[in-house]
Amino acid sequence: MIVRPPQHWFVRLFTWHGSVMPQILFRLLLNLGMSLIALALYPWFSQYSAHLTLPPFSLLGIAIAI
Repeated sequence: MIVRPPQHWFVRLFTWHGSVMPQILFRLLLNLGMSLIALALYPWFSQYSAHLTLPPFSLLGIAIAI
């Protein structure tokens, strides 16, 4: 079990050593990039009456969370 010395919660947010962030950082950035692309292309999609609804994004979020 990893026991760290008591720290303020804000300082602990940025603890990199012993965190899972290095393993999931690429996936998080990929998800962020896909979201930004979807937001940037939204006006183009709306011209062709293709609407972006919430269910696909909710399913993607659930899949990433699992």
